[in-house]
Amino acid sequence: MKGGEVKLAAALGALGGCPFVVSAIFWSTLVGFVMAIWVLVFKGDLGKTLRRAIWYAFSLKPPPDDDPTATQIPYAVAMAFGTMWAFILLQTGSPA
Repeated sequence: MKGGEVKLAAALGALGGCPFVVSAIFWSTLVGFVMAIWVLVFKGDLGKTLRRAIWYAFSLKPPPDDDPTATQIPYAVAMAFGTMWAFILLQTGSPA
């Protein structure tokens, strides 16, 4: 993430208020998780990515930012779908 997602979350908070933005970020996180798993499975990178994530988690070293083999997934797409889902739940009166 480079910063556009933070600006999008701030705009959501300005438009919908704190409870809405918390719900939107929650649903965006779930959509982003599913989207990332889906992309990694279809690219065949799930195993490699999980091994790297576990290695970096236990070594307490940050992963390099300039890794050309890392799979890039645009998070703004997940935020858009998660926000739409939160808005639909808000309009139907369902607890988000």
